[in-house]
Amino acid sequence: MSSSELEHALHLFYPVWAIIKDYAASTLSSPVILVYFSALVVAFLLPAAYALTRARSGQGLPRPEFAVAMWFALWGYIHFAVESYFVFNHATLAADCVLFDQMWKEYALSDSRYLTSDTFTVCMETVTTPFYYYGYFIFLNANWLVIPGLLLL
Repeated sequence: MSSSELEHALHLFYPVWAIIKDYAASTLSSPVILVYFSALVVAFLLPAAYALTRARSGQGLPRPEFAVAMWFALWGYIHFAVESYFVFNHATLAADCVLFDQMWKEYALSDSRYLTSDTFTVCMETVTTPFYYYGYFIFLNANWLVIPGLLLL
């Protein structure tokens, strides 16, 4: 983007001619948003880590299993909290300036479809967020219900 285009742009997103209704610039810088997001992640993962250390009758989990469980806890947090916020608030992300809106504005610097309420993006986020639960927790773990039952027969 040339300096003359930057001066006339109403937003910093590509393409510069994209219509972003009621756009309000972020009030937080990228490092501040990162610090807040990190604090939210830690606040979510600390109780998960505490619960995992209490697993197996107080013995805790081996380190590789603990790391995998924490990874899935983080993944679940991002899918349910962060992406669900987008699904329910995509129409007002550009105009609002609460923390999650500003996180999505920062993310939209790399993919402006998140601020323009692109139909495909909204549909995919709407589908992937709730079906993560069914795909992972139900489908992938169903064999742990079926196989022991078959072994008992």
